Amino acid sequence: MKIQVIVYLPHFISWAVVSGIFITLLNSSGLVNRMIESMGGEPIRFLMDKRYFRSILVLTDGWKEIGWGSIIYIASITGVDPSLYEAETVDGAGKFRQVLHVTLPAIAPTIVMMLILRVSNILNAGFQQIFIMYNPTVYEVADIIGTYVYRVGLGQMKFGFGTAVGLFNSVVAFILVISCNLLSRRLTGRSIW
Repeated sequence: MKIQVIVYLPHFISWAVVSGIFITLLNSSGLVNRMIESMGGEPIRFLMDKRYFRSILVLTDGWKEIGWGSIIYIASITGVDPSLYEAETVDGAGKFRQVLHVTLPAIAPTIVMMLILRVSNILNAGFQQIFIMYNPTVYEVADIIGTYVYRVGLGQMKFGFGTAVGLFNSVVAFILVISCNLLSRRLTGRSIW
């Protein structure tokens, strides 16, 4: 039960809180640097070093969002008819073959739906997370379309530019969703619509 809370809970916490936690842990006097110093090392400015910043973004996003995918897929797996597993066992199938022949085909609609939803969100690339955690020293490696448009469109008051890029972003996302849905329908026979 405790592991479920550890895995699921971060998804329901805002990026402001999660970022605050990691900024506190990784700052020059934070817990991680104190541990490095206690082992005789020099403190590292993780959030201001281009070498570490992307990895930190990936790790924090993975930690925060793995619970949501787990909830969706576990719920989908619990909906699989147990008699299908029993039939595979009678046929001599091991666990791997049961997953391959029963579980994956049964949750294929969920996999397709989650794929299409993730593709629709691909151009956002974690705007909230990056916007809260980045700083001018890591713009070069941290900037995404959303943060760049925010800095230029609102920061420099180029509203037309921001609107044009936002429209372009939406059109590309729309094309990606339609394409992914059509490809899924053609390859698997399953799609959202």
